[in-house]
Amino acid sequence: MKKSNFFNAFFSRSTLFVSIFVFFLTNGCCKDDISCGVYNGRELFRECNGKCYYVDNNNDKKYVDASLCDCDDKSSGGGCNN
Repeated sequence: MKKSNFFNAFFSRSTLFVSIFVFFLTNGCCKDDISCGVYNGRELFRECNGKCYYVDNNNDKKYVDASLCDCDDKSSGGGCNN
């Protein structure tokens, strides 16, 4: 019984650590969406997660293929936008 309690506690703490690490790695540094070109006369933006979109007449985000966003490597999704 003591072994299983130890392993359960160890793995739950490890899982929490990994979750926090992944959160800060993917989201903790990204501040704003980045302007990355034009699509059908609309400015394209890349989100921190790498998704590419433009804003339509109703101020709704319309997602397009990420390859249409022409951002340099430093400003691609997931990193810092300093």
